This record gives sequence, structure tokens and C-alpha cells, in this order.
Amino acid sequence: MPVRRKIKAGDCISSLSKEHGLFPQTLWDEPENRELREARESGHILNSKLDEIVIPDKQLRKESLACDQRHIFRRKGVPEKLEIRFLDREGEPKADWAYRLTVDGAGRSGRLDSSGAITEWIPPEAREAEIVLTDEAGDEESLDLMLGHLMPLDTVEGVQSRLRNLGYGPDEITGKRDVATIYAISRFQRDNELKVTGEMDDDTRKVLSDAHLC
Repeated sequence: MPVRRKIKAGDCISSLSKEHGLFPQTLWDEPENRELREARESGHILNSKLDEIVIPDKQLRKESLACDQRHIFRRKGVPEKLEIRFLDREGEPKADWAYRLTVDGAGRSGRLDSSGAITEWIPPEAREAEIVLTDEAGDEESLDLMLGHLMPLDTVEGVQSRLRNLGYGPDEITGKRDVATIYAISRFQRDNELKVTGEMDDDTRKVLSDAHLC
């Protein structure tokens, strides 16, 4: 029978569906998850303090196949796609920079595309990643990622995380509307020609969401 589960830090629709042997869309479209869908823009950004999700029973699917041939089955939603874009302080893409990506201990390398973006397939249950960028001079900079830990934009933690990812701070994700957070919001508003209030009004929230791509 269906099971109701509290969302934990690091959970997202991809990791949960992999854990329970379901397609991500099947889990997200479950009728009993309607309130969660209405509350969250994406199943990849869930609130570990408030949200719950209903895990439905698995449904048996039958396929008719020839027994004298080889058949390949691919599970939908596996793997998951990681997409990040890197810009310099002037807002220009770090095009063609070399990168090394390590996900849960497994590494691979490549180069950012012309828009400064990296696109890699990763396991749905991945929890941690590190990206090391190298410029033409050989200088390196690194970024540590906690996958699945981004809180919704209607939470203080969600605002803080997006601002920090975009280079505005604050240094710590406290979940509190402190002086560092107000200053970070004000800087973001000034740079984006918004009214500088230090408050997360609707216009600021929309521009922040667009700039962060989620």
C-alpha cells in the first residue's frame, strides 16, 4: 500500500524514484502528491522542513518480446543531468575552461562550452560533487556541490543558497534573515537595477530565480 514519507535533506524526485523503483514522473504525478506539486515548482527542489511525499505501490508491466533476440531496457530518469553555467566577475562566460568533475568519488573531465556551461549525466542518488576549473594560465578554482539540498525559493535558506551560488553571499546558510543576508539581497538588487530594499519582494524573487535558473 502507498507510504507517506517525510522529505529529508538531499531528497529530490530523482533520488526518491530510484530508491523506490519508480519512474520520476510516476512518483511526481501520483494523485496523492497533488498538494506537493501545487506547492513546489519542481520535484527537484523540495523543503526538508515541511514537505511530505506519498510513495505509491509499484505496478507490474508486461512486455511481449521475441525470445531468440537480444533486448535492451532503459529506465526513464536514469541517469540524471547536471547543468551548471560559470561566469566571471564581469558576467562573461568562462568559455572553454577545462574542468574536472568528481561525483561521489567518480571523476571525469572536459571543457566548458561557449556559454561557460557544463552538462554531465550523473546518478540520481548522487549526494556530493566537486568541480575544479582551470583557466588558460593554469590557475584553478573549485566548487563543492551538495546535490539535492537546494531549498525552495520561498524559504530563507533557498534565498541564501541562490545568492551564495551567484557570488553574493552570505558565507553561511543560517535560515535566518540576518545582516549578511540583507546585505547580499541589497547587492543583488543594485546589480540588477531593482529597488534596493534588502527585502525579497516579488520582483527580486523572480529575477533571482531567472539568474539562478531555478
